[in-house]
Amino acid sequence: MNSKWSIDAAIALLGELIDMARRLLSGDQAESPRRHLLHQVLSSACTLAPQGTAEQAGQVLTDLVDLKRTGRGATWFAIAYRHPSLALRAVTKLLDEAEQGIYDAWEALGESRWVRILTASHRPS
Repeated sequence: MNSKWSIDAAIALLGELIDMARRLLSGDQAESPRRHLLHQVLSSACTLAPQGTAEQAGQVLTDLVDLKRTGRGATWFAIAYRHPSLALRAVTKLLDEAEQGIYDAWEALGESRWVRILTASHRPS
């Protein structure tokens, strides 16, 4: 499989998912009472975010990850790993959740990989 094609496809699909999530959240697109479509769109966008552009990953990080039901710590880490410029923003989101007493955030913050990614992203070139 051509990796350039798959990256381009991921970027295009992620753009569509971000737009769809925004329409669902604003009520501009019909949704079921249990919001199944929204949850699937959020899950897919969070999975693709590390493969998207830094701008798209930042949009997911800022606007969508908080709404995802599970696996937020893994999403934040994947975005930070692929887009080191977003690492500090990802950790800030985790700290915000930890401050609210959310156990998953505390658990994710305790992982040593965060120290590695934060120190690697701030090394002089």
